[in-house]
Amino acid sequence: MFAEKAYSTHGLFLMATTIFCVLSGAVLLSYAGIKLYKRPLYWLAAGSLFFPIVFATARYLLLTAPTQTIFDTCLKLQTFAGIASVIASFTVLIALITQKYSAILVFGMAVPVFLSAVGSVAVLQTDPVAITDFFPVASFVLFSGYYCWFSQKLFPELSTAPEALLNESNDIVFVFDERGRLMRASPNSSEVLRVRENMMREEFDAMLNDSAILYEDNTLSLTTVSGIKYYQSSETTVKKKGNTPLATVLMFSDVTEITALKAQLNKKNEELEALNTQLDRYIKISERLEAEEQKEMAVLELKRAIGHRIEELTQGIEAADAPQNLTGLIEACRDIMAGVRQAVFRLANKEDGGRKDD
Repeated sequence: MFAEKAYSTHGLFLMATTIFCVLSGAVLLSYAGIKLYKRPLYWLAAGSLFFPIVFATARYLLLTAPTQTIFDTCLKLQTFAGIASVIASFTVLIALITQKYSAILVFGMAVPVFLSAVGSVAVLQTDPVAITDFFPVASFVLFSGYYCWFSQKLFPELSTAPEALLNESNDIVFVFDERGRLMRASPNSSEVLRVRENMMREEFDAMLNDSAILYEDNTLSLTTVSGIKYYQSSETTVKKKGNTPLATVLMFSDVTEITALKAQLNKKNEELEALNTQLDRYIKISERLEAEEQKEMAVLELKRAIGHRIEELTQGIEAADAPQNLTGLIEACRDIMAGVRQAVFRLANKEDGGRKDD
């Protein structure tokens, strides 16, 4: 046994690094677990961090074991933790490959997996109080650094900016990953659709088609707890540097007030058009009345003029010298008849013009 080495410089440094792994692992896993506890990949990643911690703890306990029985128990725990850490890290690598993550993520994971396998074999084949005692700690640090470096690509849910955008935005936002699975939805999305986590895009579209009414201007109406609301939808695809789709953001902007104002404006325009039609009708009626008034005035003038001429003609006929002025009287009658025909022609033209205006 190696209990006498527990408080040596080597043992104290191993204890300090092991405690660091335990504390940092607890903080890291608990912080990520709040948001990722439903992601299978999170539990695989947690296993690749948890078993190296157990591995490092078992390695240190070998230095502090007071009896042979405890030493043998710690030795078995060390063997189990070493094998489990290799299997857990290898499982994460398989998950990245099967879920078609980028080559950078896969290759970046393959390197620590290989080092973990080689280092675990070296640790299990050496006795405590050796440089290999620190390999489980190094393995934990290596995997932790990998997950922290690629956290936004592996776990987009950990990004604080999109989370703040979803919480602060008045719009309804849905975020789908590259496989069409719902990753995030804004808190106010429950007002219009009963979505669930990991819902596929096809199921979401079917639910939307059953619940919404789509109009010609791409505006759709949805029934909410506060009544019918109108939304303008937009879809944006977020791509990686290699033009590979990373996520799809579907946003519904509330345009209920704008739609109401448009409806009021259309109603006012219809009322204005009706008033314009009435105004045109009144103008035509006024013009017709004015034309009829002018015709009446023309008839009166005609009656006065013809009556005056007829009166003069009558006086001429009754005069004593009528036989001598017969030719003049006949010409006067002709003038009167010509005047009557001309006046009637003018009145007929005015009447036809009035009918055309009607």
